[in-house]
Amino acid sequence: MSKYKVEEDQEYIEYLKKEKKESHMAIYDDAQKEECIIPKSYKLNWLQFDRNDRVEEKEKIFKTMKALTSFSKKLEDKSNFYKLVGTAYEL
Repeated sequence: MSKYKVEEDQEYIEYLKKEKKESHMAIYDDAQKEECIIPKSYKLNWLQFDRNDRVEEKEKIFKTMKALTSFSKKLEDKSNFYKLVGTAYEL
């Protein structure tokens, strides 16, 4: 893992702590319990409506938590968005 990515993640962790974003801090708390391992990737699952108004499940994988957070904010503004199902990380 590159030094740049670790520093970027550490900066984001500090941002989350300062802003008290508890929902996103849970992933980092779990990672720190696992001998301070920073996850390799993050996965976001959500439900949205398709063209025929049926609910479909989608998922997307991100390299950083910062990218996941910004995507989820944009996703919530879409008209066909239903709800977030969950997030996960890969060590």
